[in-house]
Amino acid sequence: MKKLKTISEQVYDYVIELISTKQLSPGEKITEQDLLQQLDTSRTPIREALKQLTSDGVLVNYPRKGFFVKEFNKETSILDYCIMSKLDSYAAELAVDYLTEEDFAKMQECIDNIDTALRAEPFDSYTIQLYQTHQSDFHSIYRKRCPNYRLVDLIDSILAGAGRAAPLYSTEPATIATMRECNNDHRKILQAFKDKDLETLNQLISAHWLITFDD
Repeated sequence: MKKLKTISEQVYDYVIELISTKQLSPGEKITEQDLLQQLDTSRTPIREALKQLTSDGVLVNYPRKGFFVKEFNKETSILDYCIMSKLDSYAAELAVDYLTEEDFAKMQECIDNIDTALRAEPFDSYTIQLYQTHQSDFHSIYRKRCPNYRLVDLIDSILAGAGRAAPLYSTEPATIATMRECNNDHRKILQAFKDKDLETLNQLISAHWLITFDD
């Protein structure tokens, strides 16, 4: 059974959705009052969400001015993903001997769910959200089996700033092609896990994290 999200987590997701659908633009201000008018909740979870969004690098909090959507910095994101490519491939390597058939089945389910999402019409922000959810679930399955919890904590910290903070995807036609390519990577990664092929696994995951920035 999935853990139910707290109100502050739901507010967090709501702000991320506003940014990813371009209802909030980089540099635009967002206030507690804005969210109070839009959501049926109290100030406390809104404040908690705004603080977490700031901690994760989604927002910037300027003293006496308030919260603003952080400007997207592609160069910084590339650097973060370069780090992720190495850390996550190492986490996968450490997890190989701990993965079970049930884990493999769950990973395959994530792949199938992405395929279903990418076949949907129209291709919109909801499709992107589904993709992001299932691909995140895919990678979290093997990370949960990684025995080095400090490594996993570090990965989560980088992802909070790089992955969740910057909505890199748009609804342009090229995006769906990139997502399909990423999901093909997932299939190859799953097979490498099953084969315990560490060299292939390392290569696949290292390249996988940088595909978003391929020209």
